[in-house]
Order: sequence, then C-alpha cells, then structure tokens
Amino acid sequence: MGTERTSSAAPPRGIDALLTPWLRRLFAAGLLVAGVGLWVHHLRTVDWAGMRGVLAGMPHERLGWALVFTVASYLVYSSIDLIARHVTQHRVGMGRTLAIGFIMPVTSTLCPTCGLRDPPVSM
Repeated sequence: MGTERTSSAAPPRGIDALLTPWLRRLFAAGLLVAGVGLWVHHLRTVDWAGMRGVLAGMPHERLGWALVFTVASYLVYSSIDLIARHVTQHRVGMGRTLAIGFIMPVTSTLCPTCGLRDPPVSM
C-alpha cells in the first residue's frame, strides 16, 4: 500500500497545463472587470434624456405590446437551450439553463464593442 496513483485521468496538457488555479481565477476576474467596464462605458454614452423623451411620447399600449413580444421572443430563444440540454443530457437545471439562455442575448446586444451594432433609429 504505497502512494500509487490510481486515477486514470491524464495530466493536463496544452493551455490547461499552463493555467494554474490562481491564474484561472485571475483571468476570470479580469474578464469580469473588462465586461463591467465595457458595459459602464456603453451606459454612459446613452442619451438618457432623449430616450426618456421618446418613451414619453409613445403610447403606453405600444410599449406594453413591445414588452410582451420581447419577453416572449427571449423565452422562445431560451427554450432552444432546453432542447440542447435534453440532447446533450447535461445536468444543469432547467431554471439555470433558461436563465443563461435569456441573459446571453440581452448582454450581447448591450455591448456595442462585441461586433453587434445597434440599428439606426428613425424618428
């Protein structure tokens, strides 16, 4: 009974061998800080007074229907992840899968530096 290695897992190779646990945490923290910084930068460039003016001039019924259709479309989009969850048979919970599927397109459309551009708004 020695200290023999009984695990059949292969040692990490490639990038996994270079990234120690603290480097992974540092990298994740850096991505989080960069993401929050980009989001804050974007939110500071929005003309909030102009947006309030445009929203105040719209009929409330139109805004309500826009909200209903937006939420419905994101739920449909998120349900695609539920199908993928079933096909791949992973064990992430349904609520968490829906939340990830809902949040990802929302955050990607808010980030103008991610390659997505807002469509021009005509008044």
